[in-house]
Amino acid sequence: MCSSFVYRRNGAGNMIIAMNYDNPSLNVRMATRAPDLFMMKANGGMGYRPSCAFTDDGTFINMQLCDSNKRGRYRPTSDTSICSAHFTIRVANKRILPADMTDFLSHVEMTNNPRGNVHNMVADVDGNIWVVEPGRGFYYSPMGDTPYVVMTNFSLIDYWETGVRRNMGAARYDTASNMLDAADDLTVQQAFDILQALAQEGKGFNTDVSMVYSSKEKAVYYCMYRDFKNIQRYSFQSMVDEAG
Repeated sequence: MCSSFVYRRNGAGNMIIAMNYDNPSLNVRMATRAPDLFMMKANGGMGYRPSCAFTDDGTFINMQLCDSNKRGRYRPTSDTSICSAHFTIRVANKRILPADMTDFLSHVEMTNNPRGNVHNMVADVDGNIWVVEPGRGFYYSPMGDTPYVVMTNFSLIDYWETGVRRNMGAARYDTASNMLDAADDLTVQQAFDILQALAQEGKGFNTDVSMVYSSKEKAVYYCMYRDFKNIQRYSFQSMVDEAG
């Protein structure tokens, strides 16, 4: 069960976005060759679909398991509804832009995927955040609303509305929140320290990919299988330079 956070205390130009992908035994691929898109894909039996993506214009989207409220059941994507997997793909491919996000989510019903209950977090280059949960709707958090947003596996919308949360990732949520509260100027390394503290192993879900995006550097740092001493770097600017 995954964990992620968007840290925006120091403004949009110095945001840190981080995610642990905790794998229940799916095949995983990293897509790092495109100059405008960094993606982590997982195959849950229906082909490789993005579970996390960063674009060259500073947009982030992910998809994590979420506790069910018995609503938002899967329906094929249509003009009036869209499943979370298709939503993730369209945002990653810039078919849905942040400028249109609130309007889009206000007019389309989000549904779960065929094989699981999930929620999405979207962040744009200006530090605005949307949390999208099938059967619950969406919550828009503009830049300046909070210094950060953490997402694990309980419903954030239910928690923000009622103060009550289920125990699905609550301990990881608290750990991340406490460490982010203590950080005045979060660095990439400190973000990895948080991801390492949240990493899981041997509990049915193993942390297979850890990713940190720096808006200041326009780069994604990542490591595989909890090997936090072997961090790789993907730079959007370097990819553009190489392509040119």
